[in-house]
Amino acid sequence: MDPQRRKEVLAQMERMIKTQGQEDAAKLSQQAKDETEIEKAKYIDATKREITEEYQRKLKQDEIKLRIQRSADQNKARILKMQQVNTMVEELYAESKRKMVEIV
Repeated sequence: MDPQRRKEVLAQMERMIKTQGQEDAAKLSQQAKDETEIEKAKYIDATKREITEEYQRKLKQDEIKLRIQRSADQNKARILKMQQVNTMVEELYAESKRKMVEIV
């Protein structure tokens, strides 16, 4: 093979190797971008899930606190009513006792 032909063949091989390298680099770059997007989507989903779970937990805690407060308010109202009834019964008892003494 003459020297000129050798140079042409070597140049052609060099171009082919460079082209193949560029194609491989482009593929790797695209794969890296794809993997990054997948990982980013997974991270976003996980973060959304964590936020949702935290929100649900706090909401449940608030609902429980509200129920406890409502129950405490109802109990206070019952106690107040019972105290009022007790006061009325004591007054009735005292009045009845006084009237009994007047009768006797």
